[in-house]
Amino acid sequence: MTTKWKVLIIVVLFIVGSFVTIAVGLYPLAVPTSGDRIGSDADGTALVVIDIQEDFTRNEGPNAFEQADVERLIKTVNELTLRAEESAIPVVYLRQEFSTFFGKLFTQVMTGGLGLEGRPGNRLDPALEVRGPQFVKPIGDGFSSPDFEAHLRELNVSRLVVVGLDGAACVQLTARGAMNRGYAVTFVEEGIVTGFPEDWQEIRDDLVSQGARVTPPNSALDE
Repeated sequence: MTTKWKVLIIVVLFIVGSFVTIAVGLYPLAVPTSGDRIGSDADGTALVVIDIQEDFTRNEGPNAFEQADVERLIKTVNELTLRAEESAIPVVYLRQEFSTFFGKLFTQVMTGGLGLEGRPGNRLDPALEVRGPQFVKPIGDGFSSPDFEAHLRELNVSRLVVVGLDGAACVQLTARGAMNRGYAVTFVEEGIVTGFPEDWQEIRDDLVSQGARVTPPNSALDE
């Protein structure tokens, strides 16, 4: 084999290996996590608010949500969290901060760095009336935060009411992570925003087929 062919093979192997490495690294960002199932004695409900952060709600770039959708989202979530507080239902907030190598690579390439660890825009939107603890997740599924998962188990709940953004990304990944652990999941349609409405409709229908529920805000917190 000539030197030319050896060099060509090495280059091809390097390129293929690089693509495989990137694909393997990005894979966890797009799939839900799995974990121990909740105890059989778990009962009650918790309201989980996902990624309503300035980087996403006040973004004016190419990945921006419609402002009317954001206003509707925050209004719905504030009303839900107030009702939850009045009913002694715990509220938990998740915030996205990409901190893994491939998470950082993903957000830099796809969004220009939105949600990147250390950005001021990772704060919850100031219009949000915060009524519970916040937990930071490094990837889409909220259960990638051990503290979040531990907190839910301390609450001993069996059902999660899920709101936030993006429905086709972090919301559905967190919901699937919850269902993988035995939680019942309820979505509030008015409390979810997505930049991919057609994908979200298909995802929502798939989750419903697996046992998730979709309810209006006025009945979402009912047992």
